[in-house]
Amino acid sequence: MTTTANTDVFDAQERIALAGLAFEAKNFAEALRMLKPVLQAADVPAEALALGGAVYMQLRLFDRAEKLFTRCLEKHPKAPWERCQLGMVQAQMGKRTEALNAWEPEAEPVLAVDKIGSGVGQTVIVNSDGIGAREYIGDQKSPARWFVIGIVDE
Repeated sequence: MTTTANTDVFDAQERIALAGLAFEAKNFAEALRMLKPVLQAADVPAEALALGGAVYMQLRLFDRAEKLFTRCLEKHPKAPWERCQLGMVQAQMGKRTEALNAWEPEAEPVLAVDKIGSGVGQTVIVNSDGIGAREYIGDQKSPARWFVIGIVDE
């Protein structure tokens, strides 16, 4: 009687978690090694797509990062971090119009916190993540929602 041993001891969620830890440690090769089988599955979790996009972005494989962020946004169209990252990738690829479209806010901000020093009349990139805004200014009770994350080169 022959038996085949399952050499993969990690399920998809474990692989995503381990890839996240490897990514935080800047071990992008290990993060990608953990994610590859998950990314090749039939139904890929959005979390794996976003993390894979981030890994490819760090590896400067922008075409692959763009594809994964786009697939992630097909599942969750309003995911702010993923939209921002997609725009950053597209900007790196020279796709200025696509990047600006990715950065287009869902609604107009009333006020955006700016700690990077943009000037009057400059085009800026804003993020609408309220939790991120509160972390950005260091006040968890602040009503801030919008904050400037970049200045567009013109």
